[in-house]
Amino acid sequence: MTEPAHGEAPPPSPTPARAFWFLLWVIVFASPLRLVWARSTVSAGVLLGLWALALLTVAWVHRRRKAPRA
Repeated sequence: MTEPAHGEAPPPSPTPARAFWFLLWVIVFASPLRLVWARSTVSAGVLLGLWALALLTVAWVHRRRKAPRA
């Protein structure tokens, strides 16, 4: 690997990307399973709302991290 030029940021480590994709996998695939276990419609609605909010939050954070810094 070559050294970054003076004033250049080093390339980002792959660890945050791995953590992001793992979290996304957990949110997308594991959270909706709780809807199956919900005993009432209200519980299912609350869990679905929390799942959607978490997914939107992860997407927003990911988009902000990819945006160029001003």
